[in-house]
Amino acid sequence: MPGKSNYVWVIYQNLKRDYIGKHISKRFEIKYLPDAIKFLESIKTNVAEKLIYYISKTRVINDTGIFKKLKNSYIWEFRAEYNNNEYRLFAFWDKQQNTFIACTHGIKKKTQKTPKKEIEKAEQLRIKYFER
Repeated sequence: MPGKSNYVWVIYQNLKRDYIGKHISKRFEIKYLPDAIKFLESIKTNVAEKLIYYISKTRVINDTGIFKKLKNSYIWEFRAEYNNNEYRLFAFWDKQQNTFIACTHGIKKKTQKTPKKEIEKAEQLRIKYFER
């Protein structure tokens, strides 16, 4: 069996092919920053599959239940619930092209509100990304 990293990549490619297909236009492309990949590799496979499915779904339709902009921030979050646990994968739009999203990192939520330090971390990764 391939390593988990390869497994997540295979899942993503299959969802991209099967769900989006050639006849449906995509709203954006996705880039996973290193911390986002580490997060997807660290969580249960079923949770990673669900997040990746939601990302693929969001590329085609606008669903604020699974992809939402955080208030007073440039950060967005992909949202998934699994076994009564909330998971978040943070992201931002590339300011040069509004058809490109970069995922920064993720968390398993333990509080009702998204922790401010996680939003700040995503903001810092966003700033670092644009400094390149």
